[in-house]
Amino acid sequence: MNKVFEPGEMEPVDPSRVIEIQEKVKELLEANQQRSEGIKEEISAYGAWALPGLINATYVWMHDMENEQRQAMLAGMMASLARENMPAIDLLFRGVLDTPFEVPRSIARLALEQLGWKPSEKNVQQIEKQIALCRELNDVQGRLDLYALLLRTGNDRELDIALNECKQWVKGSLRPAGDLFALLLQAFPDRAEKTLSEVFVAAALVHSEAYKDKAIADMLVNPLPLIPSQWFGDGVLLNTSIRVLQRVGTHRHTGIEYLWERAVRDFKQSDPDRWRDQFSAIGEQIQKAWKPTIDDAVQSVYRYWFEALGGNDEIGYIAQETHSKSELWAVSAAVQLFFSERSDERAQRTLRELKAENQARYRSAISRYEIMSQKLKPRTETRSVSSTAGLDYKAR
Repeated sequence: MNKVFEPGEMEPVDPSRVIEIQEKVKELLEANQQRSEGIKEEISAYGAWALPGLINATYVWMHDMENEQRQAMLAGMMASLARENMPAIDLLFRGVLDTPFEVPRSIARLALEQLGWKPSEKNVQQIEKQIALCRELNDVQGRLDLYALLLRTGNDRELDIALNECKQWVKGSLRPAGDLFALLLQAFPDRAEKTLSEVFVAAALVHSEAYKDKAIADMLVNPLPLIPSQWFGDGVLLNTSIRVLQRVGTHRHTGIEYLWERAVRDFKQSDPDRWRDQFSAIGEQIQKAWKPTIDDAVQSVYRYWFEALGGNDEIGYIAQETHSKSELWAVSAAVQLFFSERSDERAQRTLRELKAENQARYRSAISRYEIMSQKLKPRTETRSVSSTAGLDYKAR
Protein backbone atom coordinates (compact mmCIF):
# COMPACT_ATOMS: atom_id res chain seq x y z
CA MET A 1 0.00 0.00 0.00
CA ASN A 2 1.37 3.43 -0.94
CA LYS A 3 1.05 6.51 1.19
CA VAL A 4 -0.45 9.17 -1.05
CA PHE A 5 -1.98 11.64 1.36
CA GLU A 6 -0.01 14.57 -0.06
CA PRO A 7 0.07 15.47 -3.78
CA GLY A 8 2.88 13.70 -5.58
CA GLU A 9 4.06 11.67 -2.58
CA MET A 10 4.31 7.89 -2.89
CA GLU A 11 6.27 7.24 0.29
CA PRO A 12 5.49 3.79 1.77
CA VAL A 13 3.66 3.71 5.10
CA ASP A 14 6.12 3.83 7.98
CA PRO A 15 5.32 0.83 10.24
CA SER A 16 6.94 2.53 13.22
CA ARG A 17 4.63 5.52 12.83
CA VAL A 18 1.60 3.23 12.61
CA ILE A 19 2.67 1.53 15.85
CA GLU A 20 3.34 4.91 17.47
CA ILE A 21 -0.19 6.15 16.67
CA GLN A 22 -1.62 2.83 17.72
CA GLU A 23 0.02 3.15 21.15
CA LYS A 24 -1.25 6.70 21.48
CA VAL A 25 -4.77 5.43 20.84
CA LYS A 26 -4.32 2.84 23.59
CA GLU A 27 -3.18 5.61 25.92
CA LEU A 28 -6.16 7.71 24.84
CA LEU A 29 -8.60 4.94 25.73
CA GLU A 30 -7.09 4.67 29.21
CA ALA A 31 -6.65 8.40 29.90
CA ASN A 32 -8.83 10.72 31.98
CA GLN A 33 -10.66 13.55 30.24
CA GLN A 34 -7.96 16.17 30.83
CA ARG A 35 -5.13 13.99 29.52
CA SER A 36 -7.21 12.69 26.60
CA GLU A 37 -7.48 16.17 25.09
CA GLY A 38 -3.70 16.43 24.99
CA ILE A 39 -3.36 13.03 23.32
CA LYS A 40 -5.91 13.99 20.69
CA GLU A 41 -3.87 17.08 19.90
CA GLU A 42 -0.70 14.97 19.61
CA ILE A 43 -2.39 12.64 17.14
CA SER A 44 -3.92 15.52 15.17
CA ALA A 45 -0.48 17.09 14.77
CA TYR A 46 0.44 14.25 12.39
CA GLY A 47 -2.34 15.29 10.02
CA ALA A 48 -3.62 12.69 7.55
CA TRP A 49 -0.45 10.66 8.14
CA ALA A 50 -1.99 9.53 11.44
CA LEU A 51 -4.95 7.92 9.71
CA PRO A 52 -3.38 4.50 8.91
CA GLY A 53 -2.34 4.16 12.55
CA LEU A 54 -5.79 5.19 13.78
CA ILE A 55 -7.49 2.68 11.50
CA ASN A 56 -5.06 -0.05 12.51
CA ALA A 57 -5.74 0.71 16.18
CA THR A 58 -9.45 0.00 15.64
CA TYR A 59 -8.48 -3.58 14.79
CA VAL A 60 -5.97 -4.06 17.57
CA TRP A 61 -8.10 -2.49 20.34
CA MET A 62 -11.56 -3.24 18.93
CA HIS A 63 -12.76 -4.93 22.11
CA ASP A 64 -12.07 -1.68 23.99
CA MET A 65 -14.08 0.29 21.41
CA GLU A 66 -17.49 -1.33 21.65
CA ASN A 67 -18.72 1.69 23.61
CA GLU A 68 -20.66 3.97 21.22
CA GLN A 69 -19.17 7.10 22.78
CA ARG A 70 -15.64 5.88 22.06
CA GLN A 71 -16.60 4.96 18.51
CA ALA A 72 -18.02 8.44 17.95
CA MET A 73 -14.82 10.03 19.35
CA LEU A 74 -12.53 8.02 17.07
CA ALA A 75 -14.79 8.58 14.06
CA GLY A 76 -14.67 12.32 14.71
CA MET A 77 -10.87 12.24 14.84
CA MET A 78 -10.71 10.29 11.58
CA ALA A 79 -13.11 12.66 9.84
CA SER A 80 -11.09 15.67 11.00
CA LEU A 81 -7.85 14.15 9.70
CA ALA A 82 -9.32 13.10 6.36
CA ARG A 83 -11.28 16.26 5.57
CA GLU A 84 -10.86 17.43 1.94
CA ASN A 85 -8.19 14.76 1.38
CA MET A 86 -9.55 12.32 -1.18
CA PRO A 87 -6.91 9.58 -0.74
CA ALA A 88 -7.55 9.65 3.01
CA ILE A 89 -11.32 9.54 2.49
CA ASP A 90 -10.87 6.59 0.13
CA LEU A 91 -8.90 4.84 2.87
CA LEU A 92 -11.88 5.26 5.18
CA PHE A 93 -14.15 3.85 2.49
CA ARG A 94 -11.92 0.79 2.21
CA GLY A 95 -12.13 0.54 5.99
CA VAL A 96 -15.83 -0.19 5.60
CA LEU A 97 -15.71 -2.14 2.36
CA ASP A 98 -12.96 -4.63 3.16
CA THR A 99 -13.35 -5.10 6.91
CA PRO A 100 -14.95 -8.30 8.31
CA PHE A 101 -15.06 -6.85 11.84
CA GLU A 102 -18.00 -4.79 13.02
CA VAL A 103 -16.28 -2.26 15.31
CA PRO A 104 -13.61 -1.00 12.84
CA ARG A 105 -16.21 -0.99 10.07
CA SER A 106 -18.66 0.97 12.20
CA ILE A 107 -16.08 3.62 13.15
CA ALA A 108 -14.97 4.14 9.54
CA ARG A 109 -18.60 4.35 8.45
CA LEU A 110 -19.38 6.99 11.10
CA ALA A 111 -16.36 9.01 9.92
CA LEU A 112 -17.63 8.94 6.34
CA GLU A 113 -21.07 10.05 7.48
CA GLN A 114 -19.57 12.97 9.41
CA LEU A 115 -17.76 14.00 6.22
CA GLY A 116 -21.02 13.96 4.24
CA TRP A 117 -19.46 11.40 1.90
CA LYS A 118 -21.48 10.11 -1.06
CA PRO A 119 -20.53 7.09 -3.16
CA SER A 120 -19.43 7.47 -6.78
CA GLU A 121 -20.64 5.09 -9.50
CA LYS A 122 -17.48 3.07 -8.99
CA ASN A 123 -18.07 2.97 -5.23
CA VAL A 124 -21.63 1.74 -5.81
CA GLN A 125 -20.34 -1.14 -7.91
CA GLN A 126 -17.77 -2.01 -5.24
CA ILE A 127 -20.39 -1.89 -2.46
CA GLU A 128 -22.85 -4.07 -4.37
CA LYS A 129 -20.11 -6.62 -5.10
CA GLN A 130 -19.21 -6.75 -1.40
CA ILE A 131 -22.88 -7.06 -0.40
CA ALA A 132 -23.15 -10.09 -2.67
CA LEU A 133 -20.07 -11.61 -0.99
CA CYS A 134 -21.50 -10.96 2.47
CA ARG A 135 -24.72 -12.64 1.37
CA GLU A 136 -22.78 -15.75 0.38
CA LEU A 137 -21.11 -15.71 3.82
CA ASN A 138 -24.45 -15.08 5.56
CA ASP A 139 -22.92 -11.92 7.07
CA VAL A 140 -26.04 -9.89 7.82
CA GLN A 141 -24.21 -7.32 9.93
CA GLY A 142 -21.73 -6.65 7.15
CA ARG A 143 -24.53 -6.07 4.69
CA LEU A 144 -26.16 -3.67 7.12
CA ASP A 145 -23.12 -1.35 7.24
CA LEU A 146 -22.69 -1.59 3.49
CA TYR A 147 -26.31 -0.64 2.89
CA ALA A 148 -25.74 2.41 5.09
CA LEU A 149 -23.15 3.53 2.53
CA LEU A 150 -25.19 2.50 -0.50
CA LEU A 151 -28.24 4.48 0.64
CA ARG A 152 -26.16 7.67 0.72
CA THR A 153 -26.57 7.89 -3.07
CA GLY A 154 -30.12 9.14 -2.50
CA ASN A 155 -31.25 7.26 -5.63
CA ASP A 156 -34.48 5.27 -5.98
CA ARG A 157 -32.58 2.30 -7.40
CA GLU A 158 -30.58 1.84 -4.21
CA LEU A 159 -33.71 2.46 -2.12
CA ASP A 160 -35.50 -0.40 -3.88
CA ILE A 161 -32.52 -2.76 -3.48
CA ALA A 162 -32.22 -2.12 0.25
CA LEU A 163 -35.99 -2.13 0.79
CA ASN A 164 -36.31 -5.56 -0.81
CA GLU A 165 -33.50 -6.83 1.41
CA CYS A 166 -35.21 -5.38 4.48
CA LYS A 167 -38.46 -7.16 3.61
CA GLN A 168 -36.62 -10.45 3.26
CA TRP A 169 -35.00 -9.96 6.67
CA VAL A 170 -38.40 -9.17 8.19
CA LYS A 171 -39.88 -12.33 6.69
CA GLY A 172 -36.95 -14.25 8.15
CA SER A 173 -37.48 -12.56 11.55
CA LEU A 174 -33.85 -11.38 11.50
CA ARG A 175 -33.31 -8.72 14.16
CA PRO A 176 -31.12 -6.36 12.06
CA ALA A 177 -34.18 -5.80 9.85
CA GLY A 178 -35.23 -3.08 12.27
CA ASP A 179 -31.90 -1.29 11.92
CA LEU A 180 -32.07 -1.42 8.12
CA PHE A 181 -35.66 -0.17 8.34
CA ALA A 182 -34.45 2.82 10.38
CA LEU A 183 -31.66 3.51 7.87
CA LEU A 184 -34.15 3.52 5.00
CA LEU A 185 -36.42 6.02 6.75
CA GLN A 186 -33.48 8.29 7.61
CA ALA A 187 -31.96 8.16 4.12
CA PHE A 188 -35.25 8.70 2.26
CA PRO A 189 -37.58 10.77 4.48
CA ASP A 190 -39.68 11.78 1.47
CA ARG A 191 -40.39 8.09 0.73
CA ALA A 192 -41.42 7.21 4.26
CA GLU A 193 -44.96 6.18 3.31
CA LYS A 194 -43.68 3.69 0.72
CA THR A 195 -41.06 2.26 3.11
CA LEU A 196 -43.42 1.98 6.07
CA SER A 197 -46.19 0.38 4.02
CA GLU A 198 -44.05 -2.24 2.31
CA VAL A 199 -42.17 -3.28 5.45
CA PHE A 200 -45.26 -3.54 7.66
CA VAL A 201 -47.08 -5.54 4.98
CA ALA A 202 -44.07 -7.88 4.86
CA ALA A 203 -44.26 -8.22 8.65
CA ALA A 204 -47.88 -9.34 8.41
CA LEU A 205 -46.95 -12.06 5.92
CA VAL A 206 -44.37 -13.77 8.14
CA HIS A 207 -46.94 -16.27 9.38
CA SER A 208 -50.68 -16.48 9.88
CA GLU A 209 -50.68 -14.51 13.15
CA ALA A 210 -47.64 -12.30 12.62
CA TYR A 211 -49.88 -9.24 12.53
CA LYS A 212 -50.11 -9.52 16.32
CA ASP A 213 -46.56 -10.63 17.00
CA LYS A 214 -45.08 -8.35 19.65
CA ALA A 215 -41.51 -9.45 18.98
CA ILE A 216 -41.69 -8.47 15.31
CA ALA A 217 -43.32 -5.15 16.22
CA ASP A 218 -40.55 -4.43 18.75
CA MET A 219 -37.92 -5.43 16.20
CA LEU A 220 -39.18 -2.83 13.72
CA VAL A 221 -40.22 0.07 15.95
CA ASN A 222 -37.62 0.07 18.75
CA PRO A 223 -34.59 0.98 16.54
CA LEU A 224 -36.34 3.96 14.95
CA PRO A 225 -34.88 7.39 15.70
CA LEU A 226 -37.13 10.30 16.68
CA ILE A 227 -40.28 9.98 14.56
CA PRO A 228 -40.93 13.25 12.66
CA SER A 229 -43.98 15.13 13.90
CA GLN A 230 -44.70 15.96 10.24
CA TRP A 231 -45.89 12.39 9.82
CA PHE A 232 -49.12 13.49 11.51
CA GLY A 233 -49.78 16.63 9.47
CA ASP A 234 -48.65 15.11 6.17
CA GLY A 235 -50.85 12.06 6.67
CA VAL A 236 -47.94 9.62 6.54
CA LEU A 237 -49.06 7.72 9.66
CA LEU A 238 -52.73 7.76 8.75
CA ASN A 239 -52.29 6.77 5.10
CA THR A 240 -49.75 4.07 5.89
CA SER A 241 -51.96 2.53 8.57
CA ILE A 242 -55.04 2.37 6.36
CA ARG A 243 -53.08 1.00 3.39
CA VAL A 244 -51.40 -1.73 5.44
CA LEU A 245 -54.54 -2.81 7.28
CA GLN A 246 -56.48 -3.03 4.02
CA ARG A 247 -53.68 -4.85 2.27
CA VAL A 248 -53.30 -7.56 4.93
CA GLY A 249 -57.05 -7.85 5.50
CA THR A 250 -56.99 -7.73 9.28
CA HIS A 251 -58.32 -5.38 11.95
CA ARG A 252 -55.09 -5.59 13.88
CA HIS A 253 -51.38 -4.98 13.27
CA THR A 254 -49.19 -4.69 16.36
CA GLY A 255 -46.37 -3.00 14.42
CA ILE A 256 -48.71 -0.20 13.33
CA GLU A 257 -50.08 0.01 16.86
CA TYR A 258 -46.58 0.46 18.32
CA LEU A 259 -45.72 3.00 15.64
CA TRP A 260 -48.61 5.24 16.72
CA GLU A 261 -47.57 4.98 20.36
CA ARG A 262 -43.97 5.95 19.50
CA ALA A 263 -45.05 8.80 17.23
CA VAL A 264 -47.30 10.35 19.90
CA ARG A 265 -44.66 9.93 22.61
CA ASP A 266 -41.87 11.40 20.45
CA PHE A 267 -43.94 14.41 19.41
CA LYS A 268 -45.11 15.17 22.94
CA GLN A 269 -41.68 14.76 24.53
CA SER A 270 -39.65 16.56 21.85
CA ASP A 271 -41.94 19.58 21.38
CA PRO A 272 -44.57 19.68 24.18
CA ASP A 273 -45.82 23.19 23.37
CA ARG A 274 -46.47 22.43 19.71
CA TRP A 275 -48.01 19.09 20.68
CA ARG A 276 -50.42 20.88 23.01
CA ASP A 277 -51.39 23.28 20.21
CA GLN A 278 -51.84 20.64 17.52
CA PHE A 279 -52.95 17.29 18.90
CA SER A 280 -56.68 18.16 18.89
CA ALA A 281 -56.41 19.10 15.21
CA ILE A 282 -54.62 15.82 14.54
CA GLY A 283 -57.54 14.02 16.16
CA GLU A 284 -59.99 15.86 13.87
CA GLN A 285 -57.91 14.87 10.85
CA ILE A 286 -57.98 11.21 11.91
CA GLN A 287 -61.71 11.29 12.67
CA LYS A 288 -62.49 12.70 9.20
CA ALA A 289 -60.63 9.86 7.49
CA TRP A 290 -63.62 7.54 7.87
CA LYS A 291 -65.30 6.26 4.67
CA PRO A 292 -67.64 3.29 4.29
CA THR A 293 -65.10 1.52 2.05
CA ILE A 294 -62.38 1.59 4.71
CA ASP A 295 -64.53 1.24 7.83
CA ASP A 296 -62.59 -1.62 9.47
CA ALA A 297 -59.18 -0.05 8.88
CA VAL A 298 -60.24 3.34 10.20
CA GLN A 299 -61.76 1.76 13.31
CA SER A 300 -58.34 0.25 14.04
CA VAL A 301 -56.64 3.61 13.49
CA TYR A 302 -59.10 5.25 15.91
CA ARG A 303 -58.17 2.62 18.50
CA TYR A 304 -54.41 3.11 17.97
CA TRP A 305 -54.79 6.89 18.32
CA PHE A 306 -56.70 6.71 21.59
CA GLU A 307 -54.46 3.94 22.91
CA ALA A 308 -51.38 6.07 22.19
CA LEU A 309 -52.97 9.05 23.92
CA GLY A 310 -53.90 6.91 26.92
CA GLY A 311 -50.31 5.78 27.23
CA ASN A 312 -49.12 9.39 27.14
CA ASP A 313 -51.40 10.88 29.82
CA GLU A 314 -54.02 12.52 27.62
CA ILE A 315 -57.02 11.09 29.49
CA GLY A 316 -58.71 14.50 29.66
CA TYR A 317 -58.90 14.75 25.87
CA ILE A 318 -60.09 11.13 25.55
CA ALA A 319 -62.84 11.77 28.10
CA GLN A 320 -63.96 14.83 26.13
CA GLU A 321 -64.19 12.82 22.91
CA THR A 322 -66.65 10.33 24.44
CA HIS A 323 -69.27 13.08 23.86
CA SER A 324 -68.49 13.39 20.14
CA LYS A 325 -71.33 13.41 17.61
CA SER A 326 -69.54 10.59 15.77
CA GLU A 327 -70.69 7.35 17.40
CA LEU A 328 -67.72 5.31 16.18
CA TRP A 329 -65.23 7.94 17.37
CA ALA A 330 -66.91 8.35 20.77
CA VAL A 331 -67.13 4.60 21.38
CA SER A 332 -63.45 4.22 20.48
CA ALA A 333 -62.58 6.88 23.07
CA ALA A 334 -64.73 5.17 25.71
CA VAL A 335 -63.09 1.80 25.04
CA GLN A 336 -59.72 3.32 25.89
CA LEU A 337 -61.12 4.68 29.15
CA PHE A 338 -62.08 1.15 30.17
CA PHE A 339 -58.44 0.15 29.71
CA SER A 340 -57.34 3.15 31.80
CA GLU A 341 -59.95 3.17 34.56
CA ARG A 342 -58.03 1.00 37.04
CA SER A 343 -55.30 3.60 37.37
CA ASP A 344 -57.05 6.86 36.51
CA GLU A 345 -59.91 8.44 38.47
CA ARG A 346 -60.78 10.71 35.54
CA ALA A 347 -61.49 7.67 33.39
CA GLN A 348 -63.66 6.17 36.11
CA ARG A 349 -65.65 9.38 36.50
CA THR A 350 -66.20 9.81 32.76
CA LEU A 351 -67.42 6.24 32.37
CA ARG A 352 -69.91 6.72 35.22
CA GLU A 353 -71.20 9.86 33.53
CA LEU A 354 -71.40 8.13 30.16
CA LYS A 355 -73.37 5.24 31.64
CA ALA A 356 -75.88 7.69 33.13
CA GLU A 357 -76.16 9.93 30.04
CA ASN A 358 -75.87 7.53 27.09
CA GLN A 359 -76.43 3.88 28.02
CA ALA A 360 -76.40 2.65 24.41
CA ARG A 361 -72.96 4.16 23.80
CA TYR A 362 -71.73 2.82 27.14
CA ARG A 363 -72.94 -0.70 26.30
CA SER A 364 -71.29 -0.58 22.87
CA ALA A 365 -68.01 0.50 24.43
CA ILE A 366 -67.98 -2.09 27.20
CA SER A 367 -68.88 -4.84 24.71
CA ARG A 368 -65.92 -3.92 22.51
CA TYR A 369 -63.66 -3.61 25.52
CA GLU A 370 -64.57 -7.10 26.76
CA ILE A 371 -63.87 -8.63 23.35
CA MET A 372 -60.53 -6.85 23.03
CA SER A 373 -59.35 -7.53 26.58
CA GLN A 374 -59.83 -11.27 26.14
CA LYS A 375 -57.43 -11.41 23.20
CA LEU A 376 -53.84 -12.07 24.22
CA LYS A 377 -50.88 -11.17 22.06
CA PRO A 378 -48.61 -14.17 21.49
CA ARG A 379 -44.90 -13.55 21.91
CA THR A 380 -42.37 -15.19 19.63
CA GLU A 381 -38.64 -14.75 19.66
CA THR A 382 -36.87 -13.03 16.80
CA ARG A 383 -33.75 -14.84 15.73
CA SER A 384 -30.48 -13.02 16.28
CA VAL A 385 -27.84 -13.37 13.58
CA SER A 386 -24.13 -12.99 14.27
CA SER A 387 -21.79 -11.43 11.76
CA THR A 388 -18.55 -13.01 10.67
CA ALA A 389 -16.95 -11.12 13.55
CA GLY A 390 -19.26 -12.82 16.01
CA LEU A 391 -20.57 -9.48 17.30
CA ASP A 392 -24.19 -8.47 17.78
CA TYR A 393 -25.26 -5.36 15.88
CA LYS A 394 -26.00 -2.33 18.04
CA ALA A 395 -28.43 0.26 16.69
CA ARG A 396 -26.76 3.59 16.21
